[in-house]
Amino acid sequence: MIGLGVLAVENMALCEFRWFSNVLEKQVGTLVILPDAGSPPFATYYLLHGLSDDYTIWQRRTRVEVYAARWPLIVVMPDGFRGFYTNHHGGRAYAKYIGEELPAMIERNFPARPQRDGRCIGGQSMELTERCALPWDIPTFFSRPTRTAVD
Repeated sequence: MIGLGVLAVENMALCEFRWFSNVLEKQVGTLVILPDAGSPPFATYYLLHGLSDDYTIWQRRTRVEVYAARWPLIVVMPDGFRGFYTNHHGGRAYAKYIGEELPAMIERNFPARPQRDGRCIGGQSMELTERCALPWDIPTFFSRPTRTAVD
């Protein structure tokens, strides 16, 4: 089951997308910023949160909506929980969830470009340190990892 709430913001829509992750075997939340300008399909930026936060932190504590409104770009802010965006031996597969299941869900439900050159992943804090191998574990999936500084 998918729950979708849409809030119209200047030049874009902010969606709170709730869905069941088969990989994690639980309900997950994801914020998605959709552009009003440009022509679909759109490139997608997967914006990851740090260890002490959740998927709402970028929207609550930064001006990500202001920056996103300038570009014909989908911004996806998933909940990575405290999984370090890696697959855990004997535990949950957070890298598979973020790197495979989430993009497939986004590309099925939003006008996202499904090719590698249309996907970028980034964030702050722990998700792009050596503890997070996600962009390098799935090099054919994301075009490039980036470190993000958003005020």
